[in-house]
Amino acid sequence: KSSATSHTMLWYPKRVALSGVSEGNIEALLVAIGEDNLDLLPEGVAAAPLKGTDILVCCHRQRDARCGYCGPVLVAEFEKELEDPKYKAAGEVRVHKVSHVGGHKYAGNVLVYGP
Repeated sequence: KSSATSHTMLWYPKRVALSGVSEGNIEALLVAIGEDNLDLLPEGVAAAPLKGTDILVCCHRQRDARCGYCGPVLVAEFEKELEDPKYKAAGEVRVHKVSHVGGHKYAGNVLVYGP
């Protein structure tokens, strides 16, 4: 999510949403992330724990054509399946299109973070 001047960033595996991220505080934010320390967050950045499950799907076609092809198909299938009431009862599940998450040929392009 973003507004004209600030953005919300998801921090994994810490599982927090960081709001108020901007060009002016990104350098200090990266220090906090590098130190794995929420206490070092710059002024104006707020952290809120993520609830539910997040599914990250690599859709980065420029990095790996397989991800560019398979990623959007997987996102569509996850979203279709998650409409089923049996999954809605399990709690909040979000699907995110993300850039390359590592690995190459035959590497998984889906990461699941849950409670």
